[in-house]
Amino acid sequence: MSLILNHQNKMYFMSGSVLTPASHSLVSAIFELDPKDRKSFQIRIPAQSFGGNHDRIAFYVSSSGFIGVGTKNPTTLFDVRNNAEDVEASGSSKSEVF
Repeated sequence: MSLILNHQNKMYFMSGSVLTPASHSLVSAIFELDPKDRKSFQIRIPAQSFGGNHDRIAFYVSSSGFIGVGTKNPTTLFDVRNNAEDVEASGSSKSEVF
C-alpha cells in the first residue's frame, strides 16, 4: 500500500509499489476536497478499483458539519446510506441515526 500526495493536494491510497498515480486501476481511495464546493472533505473510491460504473463516496464531511457514510449529501448530523450496490449515491437507501 502506498500513500501519494499529488500536485492538486489529493492523497491517493494505492495498492502495490508505485511512484505516481498514473494507473487509476491501482488507486484504492482518494482523500480530497469536494471538487464542487472546495469546502467539504470526502473519501472517494474510484469505480476502477472495484470494477463498478460509478465512484463511491465512502465518507463525507460537509462544510456545514454533517457527516455522510455512503453519501455526499448528508441530510442529518450523521447520515448512513447503503451504497454497496453499483449505483449512484442518489439512488441509495438511507438510515437516519440522528
